Amino acid sequence: MKNNYDMEVKKVLKCAEKEMFDLNHPYVGSEHMLLAILKLGFNSSKILNRHGLTYEEFRTNLIKIVGRAHKKSEIALYTPLLKRIISEALDDAKEQGNAKLKTEHLLISMLEEGEGVGIRILINMGIDLEQLYNDLIKNLSFNKRGENNLLVYDIGKLMNVTNNNEHIFKRDREIKNLIEILLRKNKNNPLLLGEAGVGKTAIVEEFARLIDNEEVPECLIGFKVVELDTGSLISGTRYRGDFEDRLNKIIRELISEKNIILFIDEIHTLVNCGGAEGAIDAANILKPYLARGDIKVIGATTPKEYKSSIAKDKALDRRFQTIEVDEPSLKDTEFILKNIKENYENHHHVIISDENIEDIIKYADKYIFGRYNPDKSIDILDSVCAHVQLSRPNQKSALYELNQKKEKLLSKKKYKEALEIELAIKNLEKGTDRIQISKTDILKVIEYRANMPILDNFNDKLTNLNTSLKSHIYGQDAQIDELVELLKEKYLMDNTKPLSILITGSSGVGKTYTAQAVANNLFGIKHFLRLDMSEFNSESAITKLIGTSQGYVGYEDECLFNRIKDYPYSLILLDEVEKASLKVQNLFLQIIDTGKIRNGKGEEIHFDNTTIIMTSNVGTKINIGFNKEMSHNENGISRDLNNRLDRVICFSKIDKASARKYIKREMNNLSLTKCDIDKLIDEANISEFGIRGLQKELNKMKIRRLMPRNVDAV
Repeated sequence: MKNNYDMEVKKVLKCAEKEMFDLNHPYVGSEHMLLAILKLGFNSSKILNRHGLTYEEFRTNLIKIVGRAHKKSEIALYTPLLKRIISEALDDAKEQGNAKLKTEHLLISMLEEGEGVGIRILINMGIDLEQLYNDLIKNLSFNKRGENNLLVYDIGKLMNVTNNNEHIFKRDREIKNLIEILLRKNKNNPLLLGEAGVGKTAIVEEFARLIDNEEVPECLIGFKVVELDTGSLISGTRYRGDFEDRLNKIIRELISEKNIILFIDEIHTLVNCGGAEGAIDAANILKPYLARGDIKVIGATTPKEYKSSIAKDKALDRRFQTIEVDEPSLKDTEFILKNIKENYENHHHVIISDENIEDIIKYADKYIFGRYNPDKSIDILDSVCAHVQLSRPNQKSALYELNQKKEKLLSKKKYKEALEIELAIKNLEKGTDRIQISKTDILKVIEYRANMPILDNFNDKLTNLNTSLKSHIYGQDAQIDELVELLKEKYLMDNTKPLSILITGSSGVGKTYTAQAVANNLFGIKHFLRLDMSEFNSESAITKLIGTSQGYVGYEDECLFNRIKDYPYSLILLDEVEKASLKVQNLFLQIIDTGKIRNGKGEEIHFDNTTIIMTSNVGTKINIGFNKEMSHNENGISRDLNNRLDRVICFSKIDKASARKYIKREMNNLSLTKCDIDKLIDEANISEFGIRGLQKELNKMKIRRLMPRNVDAV
């Protein structure tokens, strides 16, 4: 039977026997059990202490009433009352579904017996037995014998006993609305609406904490908040009718108990939950009980899921009263993090300054998209603390190294330095050496999470970009300088809008090659998205970029711009942009203007950290590129898009000097005279075909030189 005892119970019974021997009493009774619980200082002991009961005081009263024998007992014999208390406590634990007997069960069973030396001493000491009984029951999270045997407790999770010491901040209005709705006679079912991460579940946890602390209206004191998992509700229901029976049993329990509030996170899953062929889903089973106010249900879901499921069912919708849970402002998020940072400092053994909190919120807001505060910033805070722990040296290795240094210093009679090492050893042994979080630690975590470079290595690449581009692209030095200055202004000056550049020029001057070189040197191959705009010349081609709307074929397919969600720091090349349809051009107009768009599924895609380079051959026959006469050219870009570009850079035609540099770079051990080079340039017609024409002529020459001079005809 002792295998069914909790470790605390085993210690209590052993300690009770010791107390019996110390006092020379003939039997182990309820008074010795109570004395042992008070001595060992378990959780149940703290409840007894709150009622003014201490080990010393109880032992004094026990000796005063019972006295001490002169003859010491040789064996420990339990009184029939104590045996009965243990037996009934064990039965209670089994009924409540507990695998182990706890000390709280022993105390409750003793109080229910209502007799024995232990009870008489408590009465003489003026202890309020009824209040003590209620507090012990509350600690075990049930209101009467056998309540934990309810099905709702088996499937759900009691929220009153979780996070009891953690406060939720800046949600007073939402909690007040929640309590007001619960106090109504009918339709007393709040529905929390908010994006994932804004703190809907945290509001319910705070409400449960307020109930435990009796900081709610009197009619709600003593209520239990149980979180129901719809997955657990439906699991194991293999046959038709099993699910309905289980849910109806839970509803009957809620009606019978009258002090249980059901919390259903992701409540939209109730619609069609369990609704197999010929069966009724959970929402339809709950509707009549929700309308009459027989049960109290708190729901939580996102606005999108609410509109797509619950709002469509008008009968279900009107049984709930919605509470909007908005994302907290950056100032409120800062207040929340500053109030909870102590929990993370103690857990991770680090130091978090107020400046760290401000940096975390600033960079999380700037670089982490698709998630919401405070969850987003709290998640980054936790990750930064975990990252800092990695830099903490292994204590055993660190102690060994410090001891070695100390021994060397002592051998050299450097006692002052050895004393400093000794103090460091003591601090390390005590665990008092907390690491201060730095801004670099925060940026490293943000950089990894956002999948984009933020630290100085990116600035180094940007500084060396000019030289790298000029070593590969000839004849465009002024244009490259202008392009690099724009990139520096975008990324070093912290510009929040996408950089948009149009590169014009005749064919073969290096427009596309320049964009690819910038991507390779600055962004990386994964962060480069090249779009051939000749593939987007129809109005319907826009679906390739943002996807199709719901209800159309291909709604679930991936669209090209979803890549920007994974790689928000990217270079997008729109090759020959003038060939794109007006609808596609207007889409990029919106991207440049606002820095974001919505895809076919309604999800926001942010382009704040992207660079958009467009290339065009239009307007090369006139000297100035795009002017008012060219803005309405049917083959050119629209006037609105042209007006929103950050810069139009016109590449020059390839001159002979640039062509000679290119030929020398591509010679590959070919011995060419000056006449050969001039002839090659003339044949390439670089004024019309640029580098492409030159490359063709070079390839022809290489082939001729590789071919045998005398080849017999076949």
